[in-house]
Amino acid sequence: MGLNKIELEGDSRAVIQKINSPSEDFSVIRPFTSDARAMASHFQFCTFNFVPRNCNLAAHALCREGMRIKEDRYWIKDAPGDVSLAAADDRRLIDPP
Repeated sequence: MGLNKIELEGDSRAVIQKINSPSEDFSVIRPFTSDARAMASHFQFCTFNFVPRNCNLAAHALCREGMRIKEDRYWIKDAPGDVSLAAADDRRLIDPP
């Protein structure tokens, strides 16, 4: 997609802290935190931020959709209906009328 500056959000504070920590991760999720750090190094700018789930419903809906289907899919402009509705709810939380 040609992206070189990204901001990633997750609703697990512990995972985000482990990814952002300069210390070696010896936990059971080490393979995932190591992969995240390695992938981040391929971008010019990459941050990992904690966001409570109730503030990022679209990401949660997207994960549910990804678990429901069993093949790879990419949504660039149009997301599945549930995800689009959740994104609209997220926008209302960020920018109230």
